[in-house]
Order: sequence, then C-alpha cells, then structure tokens
Amino acid sequence: MLSYKLITGLIYPYIIVFLIAGLFLLFYYKFLVLRFPLLSLKILSGALDWKGSKGKITPGKAFFSGILGSFFPGQLLGLIVALAFSGPGIILLIWIVHFLQASIEFVLSTVSFKFRIRNPNGNLETGLLLGIERFSRIRWFGFVYAIFFVVLSILYGFWDLSFLHILSNSKSLKHPLLLDSNSLMILFIIFMILIFNGGIRRIGLFAKIVAYTMILLIILIGVSYKKSLELFPLVLTQFIDLFSNTQNIKITLFSIVIYSILSEIPSPKLNLFSGYVRTDHAAKQGIATIIYPLIQSIIVFLLMGTIYEFIQNAKIQIQDLNEIHVVLSQIHMQLLESLILSPSRELYINFLVYFLIILILFSSFLTWFFSGNMILRQIAYRFKFPNFYPTLSIFIYIYLIFFINWELYELYKNFYIIFIFVSGIVSILTIIFALIYYNLGKYELTKYQESYQGGIDLSRDLYVMIFSIIPSNLLSKLFGLISLIQFPQPIMYWIILGFTKLYKIDLNEVKNDIKSFKNLNEFFIRELKDGIRKIDKGKKIIVSPVDALLSRRGTIQEGLMIQTKGIYYTLKDLLGDPDYIPYFENGKYCVLYLSPQDYHRIHAPFDCEVEGYTYSPGHLFPVNEPAVEGLYGLFPKNERLTTFLKTRYGRIAMVKVGATNVGKIRVMYDSIQTNTWIRRKKAIQYKHKIIFKKGQEIARFEMGSTVILIFEKNKVEFLEEAPEGIKVKLGQAIAKFE
Repeated sequence: MLSYKLITGLIYPYIIVFLIAGLFLLFYYKFLVLRFPLLSLKILSGALDWKGSKGKITPGKAFFSGILGSFFPGQLLGLIVALAFSGPGIILLIWIVHFLQASIEFVLSTVSFKFRIRNPNGNLETGLLLGIERFSRIRWFGFVYAIFFVVLSILYGFWDLSFLHILSNSKSLKHPLLLDSNSLMILFIIFMILIFNGGIRRIGLFAKIVAYTMILLIILIGVSYKKSLELFPLVLTQFIDLFSNTQNIKITLFSIVIYSILSEIPSPKLNLFSGYVRTDHAAKQGIATIIYPLIQSIIVFLLMGTIYEFIQNAKIQIQDLNEIHVVLSQIHMQLLESLILSPSRELYINFLVYFLIILILFSSFLTWFFSGNMILRQIAYRFKFPNFYPTLSIFIYIYLIFFINWELYELYKNFYIIFIFVSGIVSILTIIFALIYYNLGKYELTKYQESYQGGIDLSRDLYVMIFSIIPSNLLSKLFGLISLIQFPQPIMYWIILGFTKLYKIDLNEVKNDIKSFKNLNEFFIRELKDGIRKIDKGKKIIVSPVDALLSRRGTIQEGLMIQTKGIYYTLKDLLGDPDYIPYFENGKYCVLYLSPQDYHRIHAPFDCEVEGYTYSPGHLFPVNEPAVEGLYGLFPKNERLTTFLKTRYGRIAMVKVGATNVGKIRVMYDSIQTNTWIRRKKAIQYKHKIIFKKGQEIARFEMGSTVILIFEKNKVEFLEEAPEGIKVKLGQAIAKFE
C-alpha cells in the first residue's frame, strides 16, 4: 500500500507543475523550440565557441555528457511502460510532452551557466543549487534538492550495475572469454575512477565518443522505421480513447508521468554539465539544449514499432496502477535478453551490441557519479571533506557487488518504488527552478540575440555546420594521398593545366615547366622563377612571408585577437605554449590568407634565428570567408605549427594554420610532419643556432592555408601602404620595427 501511495502521489503534482512551466515558458519565449533548432545544432557543432580549456568543455561534450543514460535504460523502459499501460495512443502525448520540455531545458541550462563560480581551490562550480544559495531567500529549497539529487545519483549507479550484471549473464553470450558479473562491475568502477580523475574534459570527450555508439546500437537491435510507420495510424485513432473516461484519464496521466520520470524530463544532469561550457553567452548553451527533446522524440518514433511488438510477444499487461513496480521488475529481468540480445541473431552482432551497451551504461554511471559529487560538494564544503561523495558511493557499490543477491526478484520491486519516488521529487524540484528563474533566462536570451553572433544566416550556418560535422582531417589526409598519385605524363599535364585555369594561376612565374611535375603535390609546392619576387631590403622593414590576402591586422587587447566583426580568439589558445605568451601580450598581429591560387612556400619575414616551435594537433576546418565569419576560434581549433623567431629588434611568432585539404605543413629547419595518423602536441626549444635570412624559405604548405604573424608589444608598426583587405606578394613591405 505504501508503494502505491509513494508512486501515485507524484502524478498530479508532476503534471500540474510541468504543464504550468511548459505552457507558460513556451509562450513566454515565443515558441523557442520552433525558432532555433538549426542554431541549436550549430552551437553543438562547436562553430560558435572556442575549444575547451582547463576545467571547461565544448557545447557538444557538455550536451552528450548530460543526456547519456537517459535513453538507455531510462527512455527505453519508460516507453515500454507507457505503451503497455495506454497503448499506441500515448505516443502523441509523449511528443507533446517533449515539445513543452524544450523551454524548460533552456531556462535550466542558461541559469546553471549564469550562476557558476570558482571555488577557493580554483575549481569551477556550477548548477542550479548555486543560484538558490546565492540569490534566493529559500536556501532550504536548494538543500532539499541537493539531498534528493545525491540519493538519485547513487540509485542510478545501482541501476546501471544491475543491468551490467544481467548483461554479463546473458544466455545469448555464453563465452569463456567473457568476465563474470562481479569482475565486470569491479572493472566498471576502476575505469570510472580513472576517467573521473581526468576531470570534466576527459569525461566530456568520453561521453561524446559514446554518444555516437547509440546510433549504431539502434541500428543493430533491428529497429525498423517501417514498423513505426505501420503503427502510426493506430497512434492517431487511439489517442482519443485515452480521455474517454475517468479511469482512462488516470491511467494516461500515470503512464506519461512514469515515462517522463524514467526519461529524465527535465534532465537533472544536462543543466549541470552546461555550466562547464567555455562560451561567452549563457543563453547559447541554453539554446543548445532545446534539441534534446527533439532527439528524444525521434528515438520514440524509431523505437515505438519494435517495442510495441515486444510488448505483444512478451504478453506484458498492466491491469492495476499498484502493479507498476512489479511489472518494471519483470521487464528489468528480461529487457536485455528479450529486446536487445537475441539467440536468433548472429553471435558477432550480439557481441558488438554487448560492448556498446557496456559503453553506454558506463557513461551513464560516470556522469551520474560526477554530478552527484558536484552537488554534494557544494553543500558539504563547510565540513572540509571534499571527497565525501566518491568515498561513500564507492563503498556502497562495492558492498552491493559482493554482499547482495543480484538475482533476487524482490530487490528490483523495492528498488523501483524508491527510484521512481526519488526521481519524481527531483524532477518536480527541477521544474520549479525553471519557474523561479524564467525572467533571468529571458534577459540572457535577449542579450544574446542582440549580439553579432545571435543573427542567423541560413546558408552560412549550413556551410559551417557541415564542415564542423564531417571528418575534415580524414578527408584532408585522403586528398593529400590523392595529390601524390603519379598519373601518366599526358594525363598529369591536363590535370595541372585544368587546375591552373580554374584558379587563374600565372604560369609565367613558375620556375619549371608544368610537364615536369609528377603529381599535384609537386605543383602545389612549385618554386618561383629566380628574382620574380623582390625582397624589400629596408633595414627595419618586415616583409610578407607569402603571397596572400592580408585579411586582418591589429593589436592584441586583453589577450584577444579579432577574427572578424564580433568574433574573437585568444592569444593563449593560438600559441599554446605558456612560455612565449608573455612576449606577445598586447602586441600586434596580422593574418595572411593563402588561396589555392597562391604560391605555397613560406619565407622568413626578417633576418632571424629560430628559437623553437610548437605543434598543436587540431581540426582542419576551411579558413575561407564563410568559415572565418561563422566558426568561433577558428584558427586555434585548426592544426597549427608555430615557429618562434628572434630578431635583433624583437621576437616574431609565425603561426602556420592548417585547413581543409592541406595535406602537410613542412618546415626547413626540422623533420616534423603534420596531419599524420598519430598526432600529439609538441614543444621544441633549440640549443643550437638556426639562422634564416630575410626572404629565405622557412616552410611550405602542401595546398593553401593561413599564416599569422605576431609581434612583441611596442616593437612594430604597420605600414599604411599595406592595409587590411589588399593582396600582398612575398617580399612586399607590410610593417617595420620601431
């Protein structure tokens, strides 16, 4: 009887609070979910933010960290219960719930980011709890929320371990190489500790990798959209029956609440991880989260046909609301074996699904562990025991692994009573947070929309998103390999001739006859005729090291450099080496963009000594105008090789930025190669002197890209005859030492 009261007592409070918040925020934010889905994807692609830094992560990593564990087992189990209770008609109501959810998620993530602080140890603290403690009179509310949240995080850990136990004892996977359940769960905890020790950036990277496996998992379990399409007419016809009488209404409300609670609506973790994003507008990460309900809706569509078939074959029936914890226990025991792993399926497919499920369960376990630790740390800091949560939870899990009977049916019945109650309380409290801070969310949204990047350019946004998603590094490597192919001489001649006409290359400047080039790469790094470029011999004159467009020049202010109007990147991100940053703070810089038309060799801008270099692996995004105007922190995100030059008048940092289709960046003073299969950061300091004269070749691009010159403070002034936007030639004067 108590179980019935604990679970059914949540129905009306949850429904009332959710509807008030969902409908009010939907209209208050003017249908945010319909206005910004494309912008949400663009933010998640990383196009509008800098790359992650110490203690901060990218929007995509925060997003995936926050949602992993909600789809499996949560949403899957919730959908089974909803369909078993109310039939296919409930699907339409589920989609309505997700539609209302979007604005709630926006407020929660925006506020969580807005309230983040640095604790005395320098670590970033974030989450809804901080806002209540710092800016509200109801601090007790935050304390209640934190206690239930911490308990829920431990329950989620137990939930994940229980599915791991069932998975390891699957009849479809009997193999001597598979670990027993206890060993697997201990390894689970060990790996969790190792990744947790790497901090938020390691967790975010792992979560992003695992997120892609979910798509593969849905494909492998045999989900067919045809089954869902066949079920869709039944969804429409049975929707009306959900409200035909009082009993049906009560069952319908119960179904939707159980689905919402198990599916994490709203997500308790997503807003917390959103606070760790490295961005310049709180509303940006809020907008990023509105795509989460849309993803959940798509998953519901993909799963509903297969799940409804599973319910009918397994003959799952729920006659009484009081049976919910009993039915959940039954489904829990047979879910993996009956729905995901199949004796009739090829063994290798089952093994692949097995490892994917382990990854997903592990990421859920890890992110809940991190979330629970963060919340408890915020209320327990007064007791000076910062590691209380990890210590307590690890002891609990080890005890559970060795001292309870995981096969015990009663265990899961009692678990689901507690789990649904605690999760429901956390969901209700989280929705109340959205209502408390609705006005702050609107203020941040307005501020973001009034900024430069808040504007939407559909064609540019699509272009940027495509290049943010595709594996540009792999494509560039493949293009580099293609450029090395030696076709027969007549064919090679016509290929190069076509290339020169396409990009209007002046062959009169090329040293060798085009018939002598064996492949495209040789033509890309072609030499110029002797004396074709005049090197300015002025005593203090700095010359352009390349043929290029001088797209930007300016002064570094507060560590920021202008990429384009309203978009900046940092000196720290660009150089990567903290030893050299002090030399160039508040100095000057200029950006030289090489198109495919240009000569691709790079020369010394002044008589100099090479002190060393740094190599920073990264993406290979394009560096053309649409990318520069749409991708935040473009140059620091891309692969870079920075040469540090010392002249008699001051230092120069020459940053060679990789880009799409740049096969390699090579230098004349070292054997380093970029864009290799295995890449790692490098920082080299030379003890011997390496001298280059002004105009002497120092490096080369295999295809075009960008060179950024950075000068020390108060050492250089730019020449008026070399303003922004003009085409400069190698050896042309662009600046001079003061």
